[in-house]
Amino acid sequence: MNKPVPHPPAQQSPARDARKRRPQTQAGAPSGTTPPPETAKDTGPEDTARLPIGSLRAFEQIMTNDLGNPAMAASIPARRHPPEPAHDRLGLRLGVVGSTYLGQCLEQTCRLTRLRPLEAARDWPEALAGLDMVLIEVCWSYQFPGWAPLMRDPTAPTRRDSALAGLLGACRDRGVPVALWITEDRTSLDVFAHLHGVGDATFAADPAVARALDGAHEVLPAVCPALTNPLVRDPEGQQFVARNFGLVSDSYNELCGFDSDSPVPGLLEPALDYLFWIFETRFLMRNNNARLAKDFRRRFIGCLEDADRALILKHAQVYLSAVPRPGIAQPDKIRNMLEAMAAKTAVVTNLAPVIDALEPFVSRTGDPQAVRAALHGLTHNPHLHRMTTHLAYREVMTRHTYADRLAQMGAVLGL
Repeated sequence: MNKPVPHPPAQQSPARDARKRRPQTQAGAPSGTTPPPETAKDTGPEDTARLPIGSLRAFEQIMTNDLGNPAMAASIPARRHPPEPAHDRLGLRLGVVGSTYLGQCLEQTCRLTRLRPLEAARDWPEALAGLDMVLIEVCWSYQFPGWAPLMRDPTAPTRRDSALAGLLGACRDRGVPVALWITEDRTSLDVFAHLHGVGDATFAADPAVARALDGAHEVLPAVCPALTNPLVRDPEGQQFVARNFGLVSDSYNELCGFDSDSPVPGLLEPALDYLFWIFETRFLMRNNNARLAKDFRRRFIGCLEDADRALILKHAQVYLSAVPRPGIAQPDKIRNMLEAMAAKTAVVTNLAPVIDALEPFVSRTGDPQAVRAALHGLTHNPHLHRMTTHLAYREVMTRHTYADRLAQMGAVLGL
C-alpha cells in the first residue's frame, strides 16, 4: 500500500518504488450533472481543473458542490478523524511496526504500542516492556519513515547498528514472539524476500506469496469495524449524514496501463451511465486524470488516503473493481472488497475467487454485458441490494476483522 507509481504502470521499478508516498497530491476535479462553465468543455490536460484531495473534508466539499447540494455540504463536520481506541477486546498487548492505517485499525482491537526505529540497542528493553507480541508489517510505507529503508536492506536484520537488528535481538532476549506480515503482492516479493525467517513466523496477505515462501502462512487482509461499519457514529456523536457516492472503482492504475487486449475499459464502461467515480489508493499519481481516456477522465477524483478510501466505500452503492489478469490476487483489491462488504456496499468484480464463503455475495463476471446487468439489478432492485449486502456484511464482520487475523497469528505463535 502507498507504493509510488511505476512508469509505465505495467512495469515496476525498485528504484522508483523506494520513494515515500506524497504528503499532498493533486487530482482532477470530478464532474457531476452540471459542470461549472469554465470546466464544462474538456479541452485536455492543460486546462483541466485540479484541486487538492489531501483531506476528507476537501474531498467531500468537491463531491457535494459538484452534485449541486450546498445544504448537504454544510451539514458535514469540518473535521473527521478515526474513533478513539476501543476496549481491550483481545487482552493482547501488541507492539507494531507498520503503516499508519494498520495502527489505526489495530488500536481498535488490542492494546497497541507503535514502535519507533531506535538507534541505541539499550533502549529496546524499555520499549518492549509488557508486550505479548511484536507484529512487523512488510510494506512500502511506514508511520515512522525510518523503518522503510531498513526493510529493503538485506543486511539490516543482522547489521549491528541497525534498528531492525536491535528490535529482533531484544525480542529474542525477552522471549517476545515476532510475526512478519507481508501485505504487498507478489510483484514486491524480490524486494522483501530476505525478511522471511527473521521472526518467529511469516504471514502473507497474498496467497501467492504464502505459497512462494516455504513455511509462510496465509493471512488475508481484514476490516476494522470501527472505521467501516455503516452503523458507527461519527466522532462528534452524530449519525453519519445520509449520502450516496453512487458507483466507485479503484481501477485507475489498471485503466492507465491497459492495452488493446485488456478487459478493464470494457468492464468499467457500463458504469458511465451512473453516478460513478474512479479513485486510486495504491500509487502516487501527478497530473493523473490526463492519463485516462476521455470518457473516464472526468470521473477520476484523486489519490485517496486510507481513511478517505474507507469512507467513500462506506457511502457508495456499488464497488466495481476490474483487473487485466483476474487470476492474480492483489491484497489491496481483497482489502477494498472486504471493506466495501463491511460497509454494506455491493461488489462487482472480475477478480478470481479468494474467500469461498463470500462468493455467493459477489457479482463476479468478466463480460461487459453481464456487468451492465449486474449494475442494473443492484441499483434498481432495493431488495436484491439489501439482501446481498447484509449477508456479506454479516460474514465479513464475524470472520474477517483484525481481531480474527490476530487470533490466526496468535494460534501459530502459540499465544
